[in-house]
Amino acid sequence: MAKPVSTPSVVEQPKPAEKAPEPAKPAPAQPANNLDWYDKFVEQFVVPVVKASNTLGDKFVPIGEIFDTLFSKLLKEILQKAAVCKKPNETEMATLFAPVKDCNTKLDALNRDRDFPVNYVKAMREIVGSIFWVNVNDKPENMVQECLNSATFWIDRIRKDAKNKMDNKPMEWSKLVIALMKELIAIISDRFEIGVEWNASGCEFSAYKPDPTPISAPSTAPPPAVPAAPAAPAVPAPPANFAAELQSLVGANGVRNLRHVEKSEMSHKNPALRGNVKMEEKKTTVVMTKPPRCELVQNKWMVENQTEKVELEVKMNHVVYIVNCVGCNVIIKGKGKSVVIDGCKKTTVVFDSCLSTLEVVNCKQCKAQCLVNLHVAAIDKTDGFTLYVPRSCVDSLRITTSKSSDMNVSFPSEADEQDWIELPIPEQYVHTIQKDKLKTEVSDLYSCDVCCKRNGKRRKTSPSSSVGRAPGS
Repeated sequence: MAKPVSTPSVVEQPKPAEKAPEPAKPAPAQPANNLDWYDKFVEQFVVPVVKASNTLGDKFVPIGEIFDTLFSKLLKEILQKAAVCKKPNETEMATLFAPVKDCNTKLDALNRDRDFPVNYVKAMREIVGSIFWVNVNDKPENMVQECLNSATFWIDRIRKDAKNKMDNKPMEWSKLVIALMKELIAIISDRFEIGVEWNASGCEFSAYKPDPTPISAPSTAPPPAVPAAPAAPAVPAPPANFAAELQSLVGANGVRNLRHVEKSEMSHKNPALRGNVKMEEKKTTVVMTKPPRCELVQNKWMVENQTEKVELEVKMNHVVYIVNCVGCNVIIKGKGKSVVIDGCKKTTVVFDSCLSTLEVVNCKQCKAQCLVNLHVAAIDKTDGFTLYVPRSCVDSLRITTSKSSDMNVSFPSEADEQDWIELPIPEQYVHTIQKDKLKTEVSDLYSCDVCCKRNGKRRKTSPSSSVGRAPGS
């Protein structure tokens, strides 16, 4: 009987081992924001402004430093951190904008310098304020444009002064500054339509550490070695008897053949030897000071060269002339015909009523206050003047200005007379030609909204407490 053939058992093949899960790869570091375009902006627009500021003089060096701080350093730092950091909190934001405070400190120092042109300081304050566009989320270019408009107001004065003095350096500086701000507006409009976006998934602002900049190898071959200088010719050795010859000339103690000088031959001991020397006398500048004057000549009050408080009692036919007063406070009681302020500095005039005209000519930093009634005021060639008027004469007041700057008018609000409003008197105009005729309009800088934003000057109390009283009264 045949044995049954045994079938080979099927050998189970071992299952291939499952691959172990690969460890999770760390998230790649977010590349830093490419700011090559910003470096070109700095090179083409910021650097020329810094150089132009330095060419204006040593006192203008801080102006160039402010441009360098704001645009070459601070703004670039903000854009770099925004690409990799979360939005900072208020404390961190204050630390980030600390350089702005330093810029304002430099402007305060320039403003205290009486010889420094104030128009540069006022223009720079507007430019410094434009850096805060990074905190605006909706069309931040509008904020920068408004700051540029305000700065242009003062830059136009700089151009005017430079034109009168035939100086091209301020003209070039003004041109470069405006070009810089316009380019910044174009960049913001193109790249930051909704403002600067911080990285919500980035690191904390306080933990940010800038990557060290790798040092790249030089792209060109090193310069050839400088050839060695030819060897200097050997100095011949002194003769063998050199020391002996020198000893014979000067002696053992080195003072041979030196003559002793008597005291009578010394100029500092004998004054007679100095008699022929003529010393140049220093010329002393004598400042002519005129005596103060306050007297009534016929119907004219002459108030001249005053530096202290002066009080007058006038009648309806009296004219008051206030001339060449400095730091003076003139109080005029009664109803007079007219008041003229000519060539005064930091002088305050308070009067009850003026039947004709208040005239201000060739003055600087002066103030005038009407307590009862005033119809006409004329301001000519004056830099810095504020006029305070009561509510009763607001509707009938007429102000004429020419060749003047930094003028303001203040009056009580119609709703609340304890709330004083101060508005700038326009000194910038826009001229257009329409139908062969010249049309002149006040600049948009003096529109109601702009004035309120720029000035915001509302007083809760009447200015008479400070204007109407002399110091120490």
